[in-house]
Parts: sequence; structure tokens; C-alpha cells
Amino acid sequence: MNGRLYESITAVNKEWVTFVNQCIKEDLAVPQQLAQCRTAQDFYQVYAQFFQNAWAQYQSGLEQMTKLSKAIAEHSLQSPYWEPGPTQH
Repeated sequence: MNGRLYESITAVNKEWVTFVNQCIKEDLAVPQQLAQCRTAQDFYQVYAQFFQNAWAQYQSGLEQMTKLSKAIAEHSLQSPYWEPGPTQH
């Protein structure tokens, strides 16, 4: 495995860890926010904000992971180190 491919895989792993950590951080904040709610409207606002943020995060995370995966795939296909084996007929 060449260095650029290794760096790309490392970038994907780093992005994934960052994404998961951010999700966990926000998930853990919800119970505290709910404990501060006084009305049904407050509960609604906390949950609505949570789901809006989660949707935006998942969309952004998916876009970033797709870009990184695409870059790895393109690099792998263009790598000068790959040589096809003999074909069998």
C-alpha cells in the first residue's frame, strides 16, 4: 500500500471518529436540555432542534465520507503500482 492511499484511509477514519464524537456529544446534551423544559412547547423545541441538527450532521457527514471514499477509489484505479494479472481464456 503506498503512502497516499494510507493517508487517504487515515483521513476517512479521522473524519468518521470526528463525526461519531460530535453525534455522541449532541446526543448526551439532550437529556440535560429536556430537564430544563417547563412546557410541552419547550420539549417540542428541544426535539425539533435535535432532529434538525442530526439531519444536517448526517447529510454533511455522508457527503464528506462520499468525497473521501471517491478520492480513494479514484486513486486506487489510477495507481501506477497496480498491474493486472495474466488473463485466462
